[in-house]
Amino acid sequence: MDNIFKPPLCIVTKDKYDILINNISIYQTTNPQQEIYNDLKTHPIDIHEGIIIVFGYDCGNTAKNLLKLYTNTIILILEPNLNLFYKNNIIVNSRLYIFDNIIALVKKAQDVYTGKSNVHCLVSLHWDKLYKIDYIETVIQDLQIHLNNIHTVSNIQKRKPQWVTNIIRNLSNLNSTSDIKYLKNICKNKPIIICSPGPSLDKNIHLLKEIQNDIIIIGVNASYSILRSNGIKPHIVVSVESFDLSSFFDNDMSDTILVMPYCANPSLRTLNFKKTFLFAPHSSFYATWAQKQLKETLTFSTGNSVACTAFSLAVVMGANPIILIGQDLAFSDNKIYASGSNVVVSSLNIDLEKGIYTKDINKNIYTPEELESAGTEETQDIFYIKGHNNTRVISRSDYVLFLSWFVQSAKNLKQTMPELHLINSTEGGAYIEGFNHTPLASILQKVNLQPTEFRDTIKQLPCANKQKRATIELHRLYKILNEKSYNLKKESLIEGFLYKNKMEKPLKGLLNLIKKELKNHYLLT
Repeated sequence: MDNIFKPPLCIVTKDKYDILINNISIYQTTNPQQEIYNDLKTHPIDIHEGIIIVFGYDCGNTAKNLLKLYTNTIILILEPNLNLFYKNNIIVNSRLYIFDNIIALVKKAQDVYTGKSNVHCLVSLHWDKLYKIDYIETVIQDLQIHLNNIHTVSNIQKRKPQWVTNIIRNLSNLNSTSDIKYLKNICKNKPIIICSPGPSLDKNIHLLKEIQNDIIIIGVNASYSILRSNGIKPHIVVSVESFDLSSFFDNDMSDTILVMPYCANPSLRTLNFKKTFLFAPHSSFYATWAQKQLKETLTFSTGNSVACTAFSLAVVMGANPIILIGQDLAFSDNKIYASGSNVVVSSLNIDLEKGIYTKDINKNIYTPEELESAGTEETQDIFYIKGHNNTRVISRSDYVLFLSWFVQSAKNLKQTMPELHLINSTEGGAYIEGFNHTPLASILQKVNLQPTEFRDTIKQLPCANKQKRATIELHRLYKILNEKSYNLKKESLIEGFLYKNKMEKPLKGLLNLIKKELKNHYLLT
Protein backbone atom coordinates (compact mmCIF):
# COMPACT_ATOMS: atom_id res chain seq x y z
CA MET A 1 0.00 0.00 0.00
CA ASP A 2 2.77 2.44 0.84
CA ASN A 3 4.21 2.05 -2.66
CA ILE A 4 1.02 3.08 -4.43
CA PHE A 5 1.51 6.77 -3.80
CA LYS A 6 4.95 7.77 -4.98
CA PRO A 7 6.16 11.38 -4.85
CA PRO A 8 6.04 13.14 -8.21
CA LEU A 9 9.20 13.18 -10.25
CA CYS A 10 9.37 16.95 -10.36
CA ILE A 11 7.60 20.11 -9.20
CA VAL A 12 7.75 23.27 -11.29
CA THR A 13 6.14 26.58 -10.39
CA LYS A 14 4.77 28.29 -13.51
CA ASP A 15 3.74 31.46 -11.77
CA LYS A 16 2.37 32.58 -8.45
CA TYR A 17 -0.94 30.72 -8.76
CA ASP A 18 -0.18 27.63 -10.82
CA ILE A 19 1.94 24.54 -10.18
CA LEU A 20 2.96 21.76 -12.52
CA ILE A 21 3.52 18.21 -11.31
CA ASN A 22 4.96 16.05 -14.04
CA ASN A 23 3.54 18.52 -16.54
CA ILE A 24 0.05 18.32 -15.05
CA SER A 25 -1.41 21.62 -13.95
CA ILE A 26 -2.55 21.52 -10.33
CA TYR A 27 -4.02 25.02 -10.01
CA GLN A 28 -5.88 26.99 -12.58
CA THR A 29 -7.27 29.65 -10.32
CA THR A 30 -6.11 32.96 -8.98
CA ASN A 31 -6.98 32.17 -5.35
CA PRO A 32 -6.97 28.44 -4.59
CA GLN A 33 -7.39 28.85 -0.82
CA GLN A 34 -10.52 30.96 -1.26
CA GLU A 35 -11.85 28.54 -3.85
CA ILE A 36 -11.48 25.59 -1.46
CA TYR A 37 -13.11 27.61 1.32
CA ASN A 38 -16.07 28.44 -0.90
CA ASP A 39 -16.40 24.80 -1.93
CA LEU A 40 -16.41 23.59 1.69
CA LYS A 41 -19.05 26.17 2.59
CA THR A 42 -21.18 25.18 -0.41
CA HIS A 43 -20.72 21.44 0.20
CA PRO A 44 -20.23 21.13 3.97
CA ILE A 45 -18.96 17.90 5.49
CA ASP A 46 -21.53 16.20 7.70
CA ILE A 47 -19.28 15.92 10.74
CA HIS A 48 -19.28 17.85 14.01
CA GLU A 49 -16.44 16.00 15.68
CA GLY A 50 -14.27 13.09 14.64
CA ILE A 51 -11.57 12.53 12.03
CA ILE A 52 -11.18 14.08 8.57
CA ILE A 53 -8.67 12.33 6.30
CA VAL A 54 -7.53 14.44 3.36
CA PHE A 55 -5.77 13.39 0.18
CA GLY A 56 -4.00 16.64 -0.49
CA TYR A 57 -1.60 18.00 -3.14
CA ASP A 58 -2.79 21.54 -2.55
CA CYS A 59 -0.04 23.32 -0.57
CA GLY A 60 -2.00 22.95 2.66
CA ASN A 61 -4.95 25.06 1.54
CA THR A 62 -7.52 22.38 2.41
CA ALA A 63 -5.91 21.88 5.83
CA LYS A 64 -6.08 25.59 6.63
CA ASN A 65 -9.76 25.78 5.78
CA LEU A 66 -10.68 22.60 7.65
CA LEU A 67 -8.97 23.87 10.79
CA LYS A 68 -11.02 27.04 10.50
CA LEU A 69 -14.39 25.43 9.71
CA TYR A 70 -14.30 22.19 11.75
CA THR A 71 -12.93 23.08 15.15
CA ASN A 72 -13.73 19.78 16.92
CA THR A 73 -12.06 17.46 14.43
CA ILE A 74 -8.68 15.80 14.05
CA ILE A 75 -7.29 16.26 10.55
CA LEU A 76 -4.95 13.75 8.91
CA ILE A 77 -3.38 14.84 5.62
CA LEU A 78 -1.75 12.52 3.10
CA GLU A 79 0.78 14.54 1.09
CA PRO A 80 3.11 12.31 -0.93
CA ASN A 81 5.41 15.30 -1.43
CA LEU A 82 5.88 17.34 1.73
CA ASN A 83 7.84 19.99 -0.17
CA LEU A 84 4.64 20.83 -2.00
CA PHE A 85 2.64 20.99 1.23
CA TYR A 86 5.10 23.35 2.90
CA LYS A 87 5.62 25.44 -0.22
CA ASN A 88 3.59 28.39 1.04
CA ASN A 89 4.16 28.16 4.80
CA ILE A 90 4.34 25.75 7.70
CA ILE A 91 1.05 25.00 9.47
CA VAL A 92 1.36 24.17 13.17
CA ASN A 93 -1.75 22.93 14.96
CA SER A 94 -2.29 20.24 17.60
CA ARG A 95 -5.25 18.87 15.60
CA LEU A 96 -3.30 18.51 12.35
CA TYR A 97 -1.07 15.60 11.32
CA ILE A 98 0.70 15.42 7.95
CA PHE A 99 2.08 12.22 6.39
CA ASP A 100 3.88 11.38 3.18
CA ASN A 101 2.92 7.67 3.21
CA ILE A 102 -0.28 5.75 3.82
CA ILE A 103 1.17 3.35 6.39
CA ALA A 104 2.07 6.14 8.81
CA LEU A 105 -1.34 7.76 8.30
CA VAL A 106 -3.17 4.48 9.02
CA LYS A 107 -1.14 4.00 12.20
CA LYS A 108 -2.05 7.48 13.42
CA ALA A 109 -5.69 6.97 12.46
CA GLN A 110 -5.71 3.83 14.61
CA ASP A 111 -4.19 5.77 17.51
CA VAL A 112 -6.80 8.55 17.48
CA TYR A 113 -9.83 6.49 16.41
CA THR A 114 -12.10 5.65 19.36
CA GLY A 115 -14.41 3.15 17.68
CA LYS A 116 -17.24 5.67 17.78
CA SER A 117 -15.53 8.53 15.94
CA ASN A 118 -17.09 9.79 12.75
CA VAL A 119 -14.59 9.54 9.90
CA HIS A 120 -14.75 11.43 6.62
CA CYS A 121 -12.37 11.08 3.68
CA LEU A 122 -11.84 14.12 1.46
CA VAL A 123 -10.11 13.78 -1.90
CA SER A 124 -8.81 16.90 -3.64
CA LEU A 125 -9.57 17.19 -7.32
CA HIS A 126 -5.87 17.12 -8.11
CA TRP A 127 -5.64 13.46 -7.18
CA ASP A 128 -7.98 12.58 -10.02
CA LYS A 129 -5.45 14.09 -12.39
CA LEU A 130 -2.42 12.36 -10.89
CA TYR A 131 -3.65 8.90 -9.93
CA LYS A 132 -6.14 6.35 -11.15
CA ILE A 133 -9.38 6.48 -9.22
CA ASP A 134 -8.89 2.77 -8.36
CA TYR A 135 -5.83 3.70 -6.32
CA ILE A 136 -7.75 6.25 -4.32
CA GLU A 137 -10.63 3.84 -3.70
CA THR A 138 -8.16 1.15 -2.64
CA VAL A 139 -6.53 3.40 -0.06
CA ILE A 140 -9.84 4.69 1.30
CA GLN A 141 -11.13 1.14 1.57
CA ASP A 142 -7.95 0.06 3.33
CA LEU A 143 -8.43 2.89 5.81
CA GLN A 144 -12.04 1.87 6.39
CA ILE A 145 -11.01 -1.74 6.99
CA HIS A 146 -8.36 -0.73 9.51
CA LEU A 147 -10.77 1.54 11.35
CA ASN A 148 -13.51 -1.07 11.26
CA ASN A 149 -11.04 -3.54 12.72
CA ILE A 150 -10.56 -1.17 15.68
CA HIS A 151 -14.35 -1.02 16.03
CA THR A 152 -14.40 -4.84 15.96
CA VAL A 153 -11.77 -5.00 18.71
CA SER A 154 -13.85 -2.51 20.70
CA ASN A 155 -16.92 -4.72 20.31
CA ILE A 156 -14.90 -7.76 21.35
CA GLN A 157 -13.95 -5.99 24.57
CA LYS A 158 -17.58 -5.07 25.22
CA ARG A 159 -18.73 -8.65 24.68
CA LYS A 160 -16.20 -10.23 27.02
CA PRO A 161 -18.47 -10.17 30.11
CA GLN A 162 -21.15 -12.09 28.21
CA TRP A 163 -18.56 -14.52 26.87
CA VAL A 164 -17.24 -15.17 30.38
CA THR A 165 -20.81 -15.75 31.58
CA ASN A 166 -21.30 -18.31 28.80
CA ILE A 167 -18.00 -20.02 29.58
CA ILE A 168 -18.98 -20.43 33.25
CA ARG A 169 -22.38 -21.79 32.29
CA ASN A 170 -20.85 -24.23 29.80
CA LEU A 171 -18.21 -25.39 32.29
CA SER A 172 -20.86 -26.40 34.78
CA ASN A 173 -22.39 -28.89 32.36
CA LEU A 174 -19.77 -30.82 30.39
CA ASN A 175 -21.04 -34.35 31.01
CA SER A 176 -22.73 -34.62 27.62
CA THR A 177 -19.89 -33.11 25.59
CA SER A 178 -17.21 -34.82 23.58
CA ASP A 179 -13.58 -33.78 23.12
CA ILE A 180 -12.87 -31.71 20.01
CA LYS A 181 -9.65 -33.69 19.51
CA TYR A 182 -11.74 -36.67 18.39
CA LEU A 183 -12.71 -34.76 15.24
CA LYS A 184 -9.11 -34.41 14.05
CA ASN A 185 -8.74 -36.16 10.67
CA ILE A 186 -12.07 -37.93 11.16
CA CYS A 187 -12.92 -37.14 7.51
CA LYS A 188 -9.45 -37.67 6.05
CA ASN A 189 -9.49 -37.00 2.29
CA LYS A 190 -13.27 -36.93 2.16
CA PRO A 191 -15.19 -33.98 0.66
CA ILE A 192 -17.01 -31.52 2.90
CA ILE A 193 -19.46 -28.84 1.83
CA ILE A 194 -19.74 -25.73 4.02
CA CYS A 195 -23.12 -24.13 3.56
CA SER A 196 -23.30 -20.41 4.40
CA PRO A 197 -26.51 -18.34 4.05
CA GLY A 198 -25.44 -15.89 1.32
CA PRO A 199 -27.93 -14.93 -1.43
CA SER A 200 -26.30 -17.16 -4.07
CA LEU A 201 -27.23 -20.23 -2.06
CA ASP A 202 -30.61 -20.05 -3.80
CA LYS A 203 -28.87 -21.08 -7.03
CA ASN A 204 -27.50 -24.44 -5.97
CA ILE A 205 -28.93 -25.59 -2.65
CA HIS A 206 -31.34 -27.91 -4.49
CA LEU A 207 -28.35 -30.04 -5.52
CA LEU A 208 -27.68 -31.06 -1.92
CA LYS A 209 -30.91 -32.94 -1.22
CA GLU A 210 -30.13 -35.99 -3.33
CA ILE A 211 -26.52 -36.28 -2.19
CA GLN A 212 -26.87 -35.37 1.51
CA ASN A 213 -26.14 -38.93 2.61
CA ASP A 214 -23.09 -39.17 0.35
CA ILE A 215 -21.16 -36.09 1.42
CA ILE A 216 -20.66 -34.34 4.75
CA ILE A 217 -22.50 -31.02 5.04
CA ILE A 218 -21.65 -28.33 7.58
CA GLY A 219 -24.28 -25.69 8.25
CA VAL A 220 -24.07 -22.50 10.30
CA ASN A 221 -26.54 -20.46 12.36
CA ALA A 222 -28.39 -18.67 9.59
CA SER A 223 -28.16 -21.43 6.96
CA TYR A 224 -29.75 -24.20 9.02
CA SER A 225 -33.34 -23.12 8.40
CA ILE A 226 -32.56 -22.78 4.68
CA LEU A 227 -31.19 -26.32 4.59
CA ARG A 228 -34.17 -27.75 6.47
CA SER A 229 -36.70 -25.95 4.29
CA ASN A 230 -35.06 -27.68 1.33
CA GLY A 231 -35.27 -31.12 2.95
CA ILE A 232 -31.60 -31.26 3.99
CA LYS A 233 -30.20 -32.27 7.38
CA PRO A 234 -26.62 -31.11 7.89
CA HIS A 235 -24.22 -33.44 9.64
CA ILE A 236 -22.66 -30.61 11.62
CA VAL A 237 -23.86 -27.22 12.84
CA VAL A 238 -21.32 -24.59 13.85
CA SER A 239 -22.34 -21.70 16.08
CA VAL A 240 -20.16 -19.00 17.64
CA GLU A 241 -22.67 -16.41 18.81
CA SER A 242 -22.83 -15.27 22.42
CA PHE A 243 -26.58 -14.68 22.33
CA ASP A 244 -29.42 -17.17 22.24
CA LEU A 245 -30.06 -18.54 18.74
CA SER A 246 -31.94 -21.67 19.78
CA SER A 247 -34.99 -20.44 17.86
CA PHE A 248 -32.98 -20.92 14.65
CA PHE A 249 -33.04 -24.69 15.06
CA ASP A 250 -35.40 -27.65 15.46
CA ASN A 251 -36.25 -28.98 18.91
CA ASP A 252 -34.82 -32.36 17.95
CA MET A 253 -31.29 -32.17 16.55
CA SER A 254 -30.45 -35.83 17.22
CA ASP A 255 -29.06 -36.39 13.70
CA THR A 256 -26.66 -33.44 13.89
CA ILE A 257 -23.60 -32.60 15.99
CA LEU A 258 -22.91 -29.14 17.39
CA VAL A 259 -19.47 -27.53 17.37
CA MET A 260 -19.10 -24.28 19.29
CA PRO A 261 -16.53 -22.38 21.38
CA TYR A 262 -16.85 -22.34 25.15
CA CYS A 263 -17.95 -18.69 24.95
CA ALA A 264 -20.99 -19.44 22.76
CA ASN A 265 -24.45 -19.30 24.30
CA PRO A 266 -25.23 -22.59 26.12
CA SER A 267 -28.92 -22.48 25.18
CA LEU A 268 -28.18 -24.47 22.02
CA ARG A 269 -27.13 -27.40 24.15
CA THR A 270 -30.74 -27.92 25.25
CA LEU A 271 -31.71 -28.97 21.71
CA ASN A 272 -30.71 -32.63 21.95
CA PHE A 273 -27.82 -32.62 19.48
CA LYS A 274 -26.27 -36.02 18.78
CA LYS A 275 -23.00 -34.77 20.24
CA THR A 276 -21.63 -31.38 21.31
CA PHE A 277 -17.98 -30.42 20.88
CA LEU A 278 -16.61 -27.39 22.72
CA PHE A 279 -13.28 -25.74 21.98
CA ALA A 280 -11.23 -22.65 22.80
CA PRO A 281 -10.49 -20.59 19.66
CA HIS A 282 -6.88 -19.99 18.77
CA SER A 283 -5.68 -16.57 20.00
CA SER A 284 -8.86 -15.98 22.02
CA PHE A 285 -8.52 -14.24 25.37
CA TYR A 286 -9.14 -17.55 27.16
CA ALA A 287 -7.17 -19.97 24.93
CA THR A 288 -4.15 -20.18 27.26
CA TRP A 289 -6.45 -20.60 30.26
CA ALA A 290 -8.26 -23.50 28.55
CA GLN A 291 -5.01 -25.22 27.66
CA LYS A 292 -3.74 -24.93 31.22
CA GLN A 293 -6.85 -25.52 33.32
CA LEU A 294 -8.93 -27.76 31.03
CA LYS A 295 -6.03 -29.48 29.25
CA GLU A 296 -7.41 -28.51 25.83
CA THR A 297 -4.96 -29.77 23.22
CA LEU A 298 -6.69 -28.84 19.96
CA THR A 299 -7.46 -25.27 18.98
CA PHE A 300 -8.09 -23.45 15.70
CA SER A 301 -8.98 -20.02 14.36
CA THR A 302 -12.53 -18.72 14.15
CA GLY A 303 -11.65 -15.72 11.97
CA ASN A 304 -14.30 -13.71 13.86
CA SER A 305 -17.10 -15.38 11.90
CA VAL A 306 -19.05 -18.62 11.97
CA ALA A 307 -18.20 -19.39 8.31
CA CYS A 308 -14.47 -18.98 8.99
CA THR A 309 -14.88 -21.28 12.01
CA ALA A 310 -16.60 -23.92 9.86
CA PHE A 311 -13.76 -23.72 7.34
CA SER A 312 -11.11 -24.16 10.05
CA LEU A 313 -13.06 -27.12 11.41
CA ALA A 314 -13.13 -28.77 7.97
CA VAL A 315 -9.34 -28.40 7.78
CA VAL A 316 -8.97 -29.96 11.24
CA MET A 317 -11.21 -32.84 10.18
CA GLY A 318 -8.86 -33.58 7.28
CA ALA A 319 -11.41 -32.90 4.54
CA ASN A 320 -10.31 -32.75 0.92
CA PRO A 321 -11.72 -31.03 -1.04
CA ILE A 322 -13.36 -28.30 1.03
CA ILE A 323 -16.25 -26.77 -0.90
CA LEU A 324 -17.90 -23.43 -0.04
CA ILE A 325 -21.44 -22.52 -1.09
CA GLY A 326 -23.48 -19.49 -0.05
CA GLN A 327 -20.25 -17.67 0.83
CA ASP A 328 -21.09 -14.49 -1.09
CA LEU A 329 -19.41 -11.98 1.24
CA ALA A 330 -21.34 -9.42 -0.79
CA PHE A 331 -24.85 -8.09 -1.42
CA SER A 332 -25.62 -10.38 -4.35
CA ASP A 333 -28.91 -9.47 -6.01
CA ASN A 334 -29.24 -6.68 -3.40
CA LYS A 335 -29.79 -9.23 -0.64
CA ILE A 336 -27.90 -10.23 2.50
CA TYR A 337 -29.27 -13.75 2.97
CA ALA A 338 -30.72 -16.51 0.83
CA SER A 339 -34.42 -17.32 0.89
CA GLY A 340 -35.66 -19.02 4.05
CA SER A 341 -33.07 -17.69 6.50
CA ASN A 342 -34.16 -17.09 10.09
CA VAL A 343 -32.32 -13.77 10.07
CA VAL A 344 -35.10 -11.79 8.45
CA VAL A 345 -34.05 -8.61 6.69
CA SER A 346 -37.22 -6.80 5.73
CA SER A 347 -35.36 -4.15 3.76
CA LEU A 348 -31.92 -3.45 2.35
CA ASN A 349 -31.36 -0.03 0.80
CA ILE A 350 -28.04 0.71 -0.89
CA ASP A 351 -27.20 4.36 -1.56
CA LEU A 352 -24.36 4.33 -4.08
CA GLU A 353 -24.05 8.12 -4.09
CA LYS A 354 -23.51 8.33 -0.33
CA GLY A 355 -21.61 5.05 -0.20
CA ILE A 356 -23.80 3.55 2.52
CA TYR A 357 -26.40 0.85 3.00
CA THR A 358 -29.29 0.66 5.45
CA LYS A 359 -30.67 -2.63 6.67
CA ASP A 360 -33.70 -3.41 8.81
CA ILE A 361 -33.11 -6.65 10.69
CA ASN A 362 -35.76 -8.46 12.67
CA LYS A 363 -34.60 -7.41 16.13
CA ASN A 364 -37.13 -9.63 17.90
CA ILE A 365 -34.55 -12.40 18.15
CA TYR A 366 -32.17 -10.20 20.19
CA THR A 367 -32.42 -8.47 23.54
CA PRO A 368 -31.48 -4.76 23.59
CA GLU A 369 -28.24 -5.67 25.38
CA GLU A 370 -27.40 -8.26 22.73
CA LEU A 371 -28.08 -5.82 19.92
CA GLU A 372 -25.74 -3.27 21.48
CA SER A 373 -23.11 -5.92 22.14
CA ALA A 374 -23.29 -7.34 18.62
CA GLY A 375 -22.87 -3.92 17.08
CA THR A 376 -25.66 -4.36 14.53
CA GLU A 377 -25.90 -0.80 13.28
CA GLU A 378 -28.61 -0.12 10.76
CA THR A 379 -26.47 2.12 8.52
CA GLN A 380 -22.93 1.28 7.45
CA ASP A 381 -20.46 2.06 4.67
CA ILE A 382 -20.38 -0.02 1.50
CA PHE A 383 -17.21 -1.49 0.00
CA TYR A 384 -16.36 -2.52 -3.53
CA ILE A 385 -14.52 -5.81 -3.97
CA LYS A 386 -13.56 -8.08 -6.87
CA GLY A 387 -16.52 -10.22 -7.82
CA HIS A 388 -16.90 -13.84 -8.78
CA ASN A 389 -16.99 -13.11 -12.52
CA ASN A 390 -14.19 -10.53 -12.45
CA THR A 391 -16.71 -7.75 -11.90
CA ARG A 392 -16.97 -5.32 -9.00
CA VAL A 393 -19.52 -6.21 -6.33
CA ILE A 394 -20.85 -4.36 -3.29
CA SER A 395 -19.85 -5.62 0.13
CA ARG A 396 -19.56 -4.39 3.71
CA SER A 397 -16.69 -3.94 6.14
CA ASP A 398 -16.97 -7.17 8.15
CA TYR A 399 -17.36 -9.20 4.95
CA VAL A 400 -14.13 -7.65 3.65
CA LEU A 401 -12.36 -8.69 6.85
CA PHE A 402 -13.69 -12.25 6.50
CA LEU A 403 -12.64 -12.26 2.85
CA SER A 404 -9.08 -11.28 3.77
CA TRP A 405 -9.07 -14.09 6.36
CA PHE A 406 -10.09 -16.67 3.73
CA VAL A 407 -7.45 -15.38 1.31
CA GLN A 408 -4.71 -15.51 3.95
CA SER A 409 -5.83 -18.97 5.09
CA ALA A 410 -5.70 -20.26 1.51
CA LYS A 411 -2.20 -18.83 1.12
CA ASN A 412 -1.03 -20.49 4.34
CA LEU A 413 -2.61 -23.83 3.45
CA LYS A 414 -0.99 -23.81 0.03
CA GLN A 415 2.37 -23.89 1.79
CA THR A 416 1.53 -26.31 4.59
CA MET A 417 -1.00 -28.57 2.80
CA PRO A 418 -0.37 -28.23 -0.97
CA GLU A 419 -2.47 -31.32 -1.66
CA LEU A 420 -5.62 -29.68 -0.24
CA HIS A 421 -8.16 -28.53 -2.83
CA LEU A 422 -10.13 -25.41 -1.89
CA ILE A 423 -13.21 -24.82 -4.01
CA ASN A 424 -15.60 -21.88 -3.97
CA SER A 425 -18.85 -23.04 -5.54
CA THR A 426 -20.71 -19.92 -4.48
CA GLU A 427 -22.18 -18.84 -7.78
CA GLY A 428 -21.97 -15.11 -7.13
CA GLY A 429 -20.47 -12.63 -4.69
CA ALA A 430 -16.79 -12.25 -3.90
CA TYR A 431 -13.84 -13.75 -5.70
CA ILE A 432 -11.74 -15.55 -3.06
CA GLU A 433 -8.12 -15.66 -4.11
CA GLY A 434 -6.54 -19.07 -3.56
CA PHE A 435 -9.79 -20.95 -4.22
CA ASN A 436 -10.83 -22.70 -7.41
CA HIS A 437 -14.12 -21.13 -8.54
CA THR A 438 -16.26 -23.88 -10.06
CA PRO A 439 -20.06 -24.38 -10.09
CA LEU A 440 -21.30 -26.95 -7.59
CA ALA A 441 -22.92 -29.13 -10.28
CA SER A 442 -19.54 -29.55 -11.99
CA ILE A 443 -17.75 -30.32 -8.72
CA LEU A 444 -20.28 -32.97 -7.68
CA GLN A 445 -19.57 -34.83 -10.92
CA LYS A 446 -15.88 -35.03 -10.03
CA VAL A 447 -15.76 -35.74 -6.29
CA ASN A 448 -16.02 -39.23 -4.86
CA LEU A 449 -19.59 -39.45 -3.60
CA GLN A 450 -20.36 -42.52 -1.51
CA PRO A 451 -22.58 -43.24 1.47
CA THR A 452 -21.02 -41.57 4.50
CA GLU A 453 -20.76 -43.34 7.84
CA PHE A 454 -20.07 -40.09 9.63
CA ARG A 455 -23.16 -40.18 11.86
CA ASP A 456 -22.40 -43.74 12.99
CA THR A 457 -18.77 -42.84 13.63
CA ILE A 458 -19.75 -39.84 15.73
CA LYS A 459 -22.20 -41.91 17.73
CA GLN A 460 -19.38 -44.20 18.88
CA LEU A 461 -17.14 -41.37 20.13
CA PRO A 462 -16.74 -41.24 23.92
CA CYS A 463 -17.68 -38.32 26.09
CA ALA A 464 -14.93 -35.92 27.09
CA ASN A 465 -14.94 -36.71 30.82
CA LYS A 466 -13.96 -33.10 31.53
CA GLN A 467 -16.56 -32.31 34.14
CA LYS A 468 -14.29 -33.18 37.07
CA ARG A 469 -11.55 -30.89 35.77
CA ALA A 470 -14.07 -28.13 35.00
CA THR A 471 -15.61 -28.42 38.46
CA ILE A 472 -12.19 -28.09 40.08
CA GLU A 473 -11.59 -24.96 38.00
CA LEU A 474 -14.94 -23.43 38.96
CA HIS A 475 -14.16 -24.02 42.63
CA ARG A 476 -10.72 -22.48 42.15
CA LEU A 477 -12.20 -19.34 40.60
CA TYR A 478 -14.85 -19.21 43.31
CA LYS A 479 -12.20 -19.33 46.01
CA ILE A 480 -10.12 -16.62 44.35
CA LEU A 481 -13.12 -14.32 44.06
CA ASN A 482 -14.39 -15.04 47.53
CA GLU A 483 -11.08 -14.53 49.30
CA LYS A 484 -9.68 -11.83 46.98
CA SER A 485 -6.29 -13.31 47.74
CA TYR A 486 -4.88 -13.22 44.24
CA ASN A 487 -3.95 -10.77 41.53
CA LEU A 488 -7.30 -10.92 39.75
CA LYS A 489 -5.98 -9.41 36.53
CA LYS A 490 -3.77 -12.45 36.07
CA GLU A 491 -6.93 -14.48 35.55
CA SER A 492 -8.11 -14.05 31.94
CA LEU A 493 -11.74 -14.96 32.70
CA ILE A 494 -12.00 -12.57 35.63
CA GLU A 495 -10.25 -9.78 33.74
CA GLY A 496 -12.66 -10.28 30.83
CA PHE A 497 -15.63 -9.99 33.15
CA LEU A 498 -14.29 -6.76 34.62
CA TYR A 499 -14.16 -4.88 31.30
CA LYS A 500 -14.66 -1.15 31.98
CA ASN A 501 -16.37 -1.81 35.30
CA LYS A 502 -15.52 -1.02 38.89
CA MET A 503 -14.24 -3.98 40.82
CA GLU A 504 -16.79 -4.78 43.53
CA LYS A 505 -20.05 -5.07 41.62
CA PRO A 506 -18.90 -7.26 38.69
CA LEU A 507 -16.79 -9.41 41.01
CA LYS A 508 -19.81 -10.10 43.16
CA GLY A 509 -21.86 -10.84 40.04
CA LEU A 510 -19.28 -13.34 38.79
CA LEU A 511 -19.02 -14.93 42.23
CA ASN A 512 -22.80 -15.37 42.40
CA LEU A 513 -22.87 -16.75 38.85
CA ILE A 514 -20.30 -19.44 39.66
CA LYS A 515 -22.08 -20.32 42.89
CA LYS A 516 -25.44 -20.57 41.10
CA GLU A 517 -24.06 -22.81 38.36
CA LEU A 518 -22.30 -25.10 40.82
CA LYS A 519 -25.49 -25.38 42.86
CA ASN A 520 -27.77 -25.97 39.86
CA HIS A 521 -25.64 -28.87 38.68
CA TYR A 522 -25.04 -30.32 42.17
CA LEU A 523 -21.35 -29.48 42.05
CA LEU A 524 -21.16 -27.27 45.13
CA THR A 525 -19.35 -28.90 48.03
